[in-house]
Amino acid sequence: MERELGEDSDFSSQHRFFVDYVSDSLLKWTPPGWQQRVTTLQLTDGLRGHCLDPHDVAYNKLYAGRPKDIVWVRGLLGTGIITWARLEELHANNPLAPADREKVERSMAQVRAQS
Repeated sequence: MERELGEDSDFSSQHRFFVDYVSDSLLKWTPPGWQQRVTTLQLTDGLRGHCLDPHDVAYNKLYAGRPKDIVWVRGLLGTGIITWARLEELHANNPLAPADREKVERSMAQVRAQS
């Protein structure tokens, strides 16, 4: 999939977006209800794409907390596609372990400090 539809593929060059897969291990920190927020796209006959809500993607980026993720979340906030209010709501309702909750909060503080 990465070769045919990924970031450096001909598909990406032609359509100006790429496909990335998400494993179950990446979704374990996603706030509850993410399945209901997924958007399904019919790409071709028999091929559907399932897209996480932008807030859920951003939340997972906050959990990862890498410098590039902090920049990415800040950029997405700048476009208005996501909002702080919604990220805070998702975080408040996400039953994370204390250490994981603190990790997300550190990332949120970094995004705010650099905005």
